[in-house]
Amino acid sequence: KPDGTSTSQKICLDIPKVDAVFVGTGDLFAAMLLAWTHHHPKDLKTACEKTVSLMHHVIRRTISYAN
Repeated sequence: KPDGTSTSQKICLDIPKVDAVFVGTGDLFAAMLLAWTHHHPKDLKTACEKTVSLMHHVIRRTISYAN
């Protein structure tokens, strides 16, 4: 904070389990988290929520295309 004090924040997200195996999800997660923290530099919670949401949509869409 500007006054020199610091705070900590615990972020808890429910992530639906998908019964599939993928490669590259860690790279996608890192890239998306970097992008969302650029858009929300002071709001890690929002950046994490948007990253997890996007990851879930990408994985679900990939499964639907694979079938």
